[in-house]
Parts: sequence; C-alpha cells; structure tokens
Amino acid sequence: MCDKSILTQLELWTLMWLVMIISSLVAVNETIASCSEYVVDTWGHQPDECDEDGAILLSRAFTTLGWARGFAIGYGLLSILLVIWAPSGERGIHVSCSIKAPLCVALLIFSAAFDVNMFESSAHHVLISLGSVLGMVFTFPGVSKETAKGIWNVCYREDRGLKVCGCRWFSLRTTWWGLWAFAVVNCVLFMGFWSTSCANDNVPNDLCPVLRSDWYWTEYLFFWTMYLLVGYAVIVEELEETGEEKKLLEKRGPRYNSINIGDEVFF
Repeated sequence: MCDKSILTQLELWTLMWLVMIISSLVAVNETIASCSEYVVDTWGHQPDECDEDGAILLSRAFTTLGWARGFAIGYGLLSILLVIWAPSGERGIHVSCSIKAPLCVALLIFSAAFDVNMFESSAHHVLISLGSVLGMVFTFPGVSKETAKGIWNVCYREDRGLKVCGCRWFSLRTTWWGLWAFAVVNCVLFMGFWSTSCANDNVPNDLCPVLRSDWYWTEYLFFWTMYLLVGYAVIVEELEETGEEKKLLEKRGPRYNSINIGDEVFF
C-alpha cells in the first residue's frame, strides 16, 4: 500500500499537470479556429497571417479567451496551495523559505500575468519572464555543498532511488537533471526563435514574433516541463520517513540514502 497522504499529493500534481496540458491544447486550437475574429481588432495583425501554418503563442491563447484567462489565474492560485501543502521530510532540506516561498511567488506572478492585457503593454511579458526565472532558479537540481555554496546547492539532495508502489526505479537526481535540462533547452530554442523573428525586417517590432509558427511548441514544452519541475522539487522527494526506516538507517549507517513510499524502503 502507498502512503495515502503522499500519494494523494503526487496524484493531484500529476493530474493538474495533465489538465494544464489538455487545457493548453484546447485553448490553442480554439484560438487558431477563431483567428479571423481576433487577428485585427484584438491582436493588431493582418488577416492573411491566420492562413499560415503552425501553432501560436500560448500566452496569446490564454489572454484572448475569457475562460482560458480565468483558468490560468485560478490554476496558478490552486498550485500555490498544493506547494504549501507539500510535505517536508526530515532527510530533505527545510524548504519552507528557501524553495517553497520563491516558487509560490513565481506562481503568483504567473497568475498576475494573465490579469493584464498582453496586447496593450509589455507588462505581461515582463511578469512571465520574471516568473520563469524564479521557477528555473529555484528548481535547479543543485550541486553538493563541497562543490559550491549559496544558491547553487539550495535544492541539492543526495541521490536515491525512487519507486512508486512497485513501479519501475528512477534515480532522483538523474530524473531531476533531465527535466531541468530539457526545460532549459526548450527555453533557449524559444528565445532564439523570438529574437530571430523580431530581427526580421518584414515583421514590425510591435508585432513580433510572427503570429504562427511551429517553433511555439518549444514554448509549450518549456512551460509544461517547468510546472512539472515545481512538483518534483517540492513534493516527490520531500517524503517523510517512517519510524522503522529511521531504525534501519541507523543500523546501516549514514552512507545509505533511502526513500519510503508506502510500506517498503528503497535504496
């Protein structure tokens, strides 16, 4: 049996992540289908740009559609509650101030970003950028205290095995680094596309980047992965040890690292 208090939080975060992906795709498809309705009066672009192929900016979809904007604001606030609710294990760092607080601020900034009109000023982009920086900095996997000090090891955890209810094994740090690196790569690709598009003389500065492009998929992957990283950083590994596990660890010595999910101990 799995520890229900932990499993519930893992399940909730995973469920919310899937809901976010599905809602994003629905909002993007609905916005593309209604492109001609918004392209001139709302976005200030040319009608023929709707006929081009490719995806659109995720923020454009979430700020154009009323239901999507409300969803984005409420989703961020609900995520803050889950971060606060996340457990803190004795073997992990005390993340209330060093990890949870900045990530809650980042989620609050994301919520505020969708409360402003991205088509009237640059406030939305500034808020999204600030929230993204906080999100990536405070989900950084970290390095050992022997290697670096300060913010570079604030997220550091000793490597250990992850196994959920008898499912396959995962390495905590390998998985974390893989997700973080994947998010960074997609962020760099998206920013490169944005810069290239705005440097194009055929696209006015106030209308760049281009309305539609498949490069926007890198934006989707970046934000989806970053949200998954927040849950991974504050929920997956901050698991409380049972009394039996503590006794077993004392017997085996400090060099053993373990994680307990349910009635089993994994090393």
